[in-house]
Amino acid sequence: MAIYTAGDHRCIGCGRPDLTAQHRHARGMGGSRDRRLGLPANGVPPCGHGTAGCHGWTEHHPIGATLLGWRLATGQPLKAPFWTRFGWRRWTNDDDPDFWAVAYVDHDDLDSLASRLAAVDTFRARDTCWH
Repeated sequence: MAIYTAGDHRCIGCGRPDLTAQHRHARGMGGSRDRRLGLPANGVPPCGHGTAGCHGWTEHHPIGATLLGWRLATGQPLKAPFWTRFGWRRWTNDDDPDFWAVAYVDHDDLDSLASRLAAVDTFRARDTCWH
């Protein structure tokens, strides 16, 4: 699955190998006909599931997850940056609209830098990875 390349086939938050796909723009309970929701750029690979692991953290901390780019607010583009344990990344398909790849993002190019960096510190300081 292309989404897993975002974390080098490990959890983007902690590095564990038990991955799931977190939708950055929510699909909604009934699904959606919006084609963009199924693109790799609409996902990041945390460990766990909706109630455990980094995926659980994302579901229980929507503001922090949005600052980390693991969730996207309404109107945010799929190419919005997201944090990984390797640093900030973004999805790109500049060379081929059907091929999504992960590109490095310099943290100096981020909007709301102070808030985003504080979210990273909060995530790293958590007591557990919800396992």
